[in-house]
Amino acid sequence: MTQVRCTRPPHALKKATLDNIVLFPVSALPYKAIYQEIANRLPAGGVLIVTARQHSTQLKALQATATLLRAKGHPVTLLPSVK
Repeated sequence: MTQVRCTRPPHALKKATLDNIVLFPVSALPYKAIYQEIANRLPAGGVLIVTARQHSTQLKALQATATLLRAKGHPVTLLPSVK
């Protein structure tokens, strides 16, 4: 099992303001430009979550993430993967 270490974020990242967040599977990386265009149309603070069709465990985790983000007041858009 791989260990993950959390470190302090860089100073520049602490000062950065994020317009939108996009979460998508690695298999959708060739379609990044499409998802970036969709994310740019979202309201500020919006979240775009692209779900993988064949991984039900990932789908459940992403749906739970969407629920939590909505509870925090973020507008969330769920889309199925292009592939």
